[in-house]
Amino acid sequence: MHQQHSSVIYRFLCGVSRVFLISALIAAPWFFGGVTTEVQFWLYAAVLAALAIWIPGAMLQSLTWGLNTNRLPLALITLIGCVGLGIYQITPDDPGISAETIQSDFESSVTKSLDEVQRRELGKTSLIHSLQTVKSICPAVTRFGLSKLIIALAAFFLGTQLFATSKAQTWLWACMAINGAALSFFGICQILSWNGKLFWTVPLTHGGSPFASFVNKNNAAGYLCLCLAAALGCAAASMMKSGEEYLATDFQSTHSRGPHARSQRRHRQFATVNPIRFLDAITGVRMATITIVALIAGGIVLAASRGGWLALVVATLVTGILVTKSRGLSFLALVIGIGLLLASFVSWMGLGDRISDRWNDFVSVDTIANDSRWKHWSDSINAVYDFPLFGTGYGTYQFAYLPYQTHPIISHVRFYNADNQFLEWFVEGGLTGISLILLSILLVFCAIIVLLRAENVRHDPVGVVGIFALVSQCVSAFFDFGPTMPANMLTLATLFGAITGRAALLAGLKQLAPKSWGFSLPALFPSVLIPLLGIAILGLGTLGLNEVKAAMPAHRISRNLPRLDSPDSLNDTSVAQMIDQLSEAIVGYPDDPDVHFALASLMIYRFRLEEYRLAHADENRRPSSEIWLQTNPVNFYRQANLWDATGQFERIQSLAEIPTIQSNLVAAYDHLKTAQSKCALMPDVSQRLAIFAFAGDPTKLNGEAQLRRAVVLEPTSSRVFCEVGQLAGLANLTDFSLACWRKSLELGPEYLLQIHQSASERYSLDEELERVIPKSGEMLLRLSQSITGGDSQSKREKLAQSAIDLLGVPVTGVSEADRFHLLGQGYSLLGDKEAAITKYQQALELSPVKIEWRLELVNLLLALKGPKAALREAEVCVVIDPHQKRLQELVLELQAKVPR
Repeated sequence: MHQQHSSVIYRFLCGVSRVFLISALIAAPWFFGGVTTEVQFWLYAAVLAALAIWIPGAMLQSLTWGLNTNRLPLALITLIGCVGLGIYQITPDDPGISAETIQSDFESSVTKSLDEVQRRELGKTSLIHSLQTVKSICPAVTRFGLSKLIIALAAFFLGTQLFATSKAQTWLWACMAINGAALSFFGICQILSWNGKLFWTVPLTHGGSPFASFVNKNNAAGYLCLCLAAALGCAAASMMKSGEEYLATDFQSTHSRGPHARSQRRHRQFATVNPIRFLDAITGVRMATITIVALIAGGIVLAASRGGWLALVVATLVTGILVTKSRGLSFLALVIGIGLLLASFVSWMGLGDRISDRWNDFVSVDTIANDSRWKHWSDSINAVYDFPLFGTGYGTYQFAYLPYQTHPIISHVRFYNADNQFLEWFVEGGLTGISLILLSILLVFCAIIVLLRAENVRHDPVGVVGIFALVSQCVSAFFDFGPTMPANMLTLATLFGAITGRAALLAGLKQLAPKSWGFSLPALFPSVLIPLLGIAILGLGTLGLNEVKAAMPAHRISRNLPRLDSPDSLNDTSVAQMIDQLSEAIVGYPDDPDVHFALASLMIYRFRLEEYRLAHADENRRPSSEIWLQTNPVNFYRQANLWDATGQFERIQSLAEIPTIQSNLVAAYDHLKTAQSKCALMPDVSQRLAIFAFAGDPTKLNGEAQLRRAVVLEPTSSRVFCEVGQLAGLANLTDFSLACWRKSLELGPEYLLQIHQSASERYSLDEELERVIPKSGEMLLRLSQSITGGDSQSKREKLAQSAIDLLGVPVTGVSEADRFHLLGQGYSLLGDKEAAITKYQQALELSPVKIEWRLELVNLLLALKGPKAALREAEVCVVIDPHQKRLQELVLELQAKVPR
């Protein structure tokens, strides 16, 4: 009686635990995929609550009846190894490794050469060498990432214990399938009535390409692939003639043989042997599951994620290959039927254009070859060579790749993730981390293959679910960071825990081949060891949950700051409240560099706001924009360096003693120093430390070392080189300033006018061309078109002629069409319209669909040959793009000018 009572308690607690876990899985995607720290806290709390509820029942059951699931999957060990690696990464470093030591070594290294390129290389080498002695380049971020990994481990463990039986798995699949169908339906409705906001009310403040409740459509497609796997499991189960027989397969004896056993196996086969019988066997439940499958597949397609499409196609093909032999034509018929339904649905909804546009990118070799991710991956893989064994630390990819950039075309993009989960794991975990992850995948795959091939469970749909989910997630992981999104991660961990747990359970019941060592641990006796393992995971999870709780108030503010670039960004009260809240939050979360940087930014903004209010009260007739520019701290940096050059040191001291500077900028400097000490690769900190040296460290007033560190951290950013060049010029670091400006322009022309404006105040045009402007025809033409002033005509002509001389022969990196187009612009600037028209025509012969080039040619023809010649080119523009209203209006205007 006591044993029966304990069994009832165990089943009850397991049921409650399942409710908590499934609730978390269902809720996670609807809260933007669980991307915010606040949502993560409640999701993780629900997972740990499920574990805490299960443990006492499992303890009681293990001490009485014993646990049926007394064999754990081998993949659990590799996941525990991943957690162990994370714990190693957050252990304290050698006390001798400090931010001061790193900075001192950096300053020493950059003085070993006078060549600016060599100085940058020496600085990079010094920084990397210093960071190779630490276990994580940013411990706070690694701790937070480790918390997520521990919760994933808890979800996987619960999956092995709560969803290892057929009946429990069916409930899990059904909940996932219905949730996925609801997300797809919502996503489709949102597309059809898109107003630029998620849920029609939440603006995309940080940008994004959303689908359904996800900000990133790739994450949405990855999640829906998991739901589709579950839906396929439900559909497969519904195709069986006897659901009761399926639910009883766990406990079928392997010794059942003879006609009766063969009859049972035949009844567990899909109801179809050919498409005709397939259609004949459709019932209400089967039709519902097929509809859900079609709806989720439609959601994946309409998410317009290329990675999602590839995952869907590859997973379907691999699953079909592996299961068709044992299931006749049923799976193939199901796929074909769903494909026809999907095509009809997309066409009926009028969403074909959305798909066709993305499809063109999907099949375009040029688009794929020019995808910026290839360039980024080829750069960031170099971090592995410097941190080969244990990586840079979980979650640190956003910092780790920065010094390795070599492609300026993507320097304006901040990669918080690699968009390739395998590369990200490799960088963050080194060979140890990626080996553990790949071994985990291999062990899950082994368990799935065993389930697919085992005679006694040959017709169990768990194999279909497992192989489709595994393949789709592996493919998605090559093009996205979705598997680390909380919604995707928890669902994936629970599902694979259930699948591998199922294999381990059947191995324990002797229903699988005896060689279960490839996917399952030996039976644990006494089985109380399993709930004891659960207690250990719960303890780690509680520590992780406390980490998330501590980060919550800090992240709420630091990750949602508006652009602080105008006096209207925030009012005085809001700034004061945010500073107070962040100052309070940072006490419990003291080593996050992003939080310190955010607090420093708020204090700098409060300083500017106070100065703006004072200046506006005294000079209320001046434009507000001018007064706001006057409060830029760069002006104080300029003035302090000017006083330093003239020996007025007491004035520098008095500047630092101004009350608003004392209460804001001194504290901001301290927070910036802390941010840099907590993460040596934190971007945008070094420039600010240089600017505010007058308030924080007057002995290093020009901030040269920090400025040099800034260009080492972002070696392909034309913006950073332009900013550093400007600051170096104000600090009388002339050679450094000119080198930075020239490098900025070599990386791209975006800051040409800003650099020319600053350089022309100190140098003649000839000096500027010699020391700042690269020998680029395009650059010279841009500069020529922008020059104004008294002698601007002669300068423009000189620049245009220099550009023509450079472009007179083929140029590396410039296509012939572009070269002819630039030559046409050059001749036009010189006033030689005949030569300009000739060059434009040569350019258009090579690139005939360039409408903007044709419009420039139209203006030249109109000026030189009249409206009739210009009209012919304008009509060609309309033929190329008949939908542009401005082209149609231009044609009408020219027709009116042509003499009758």
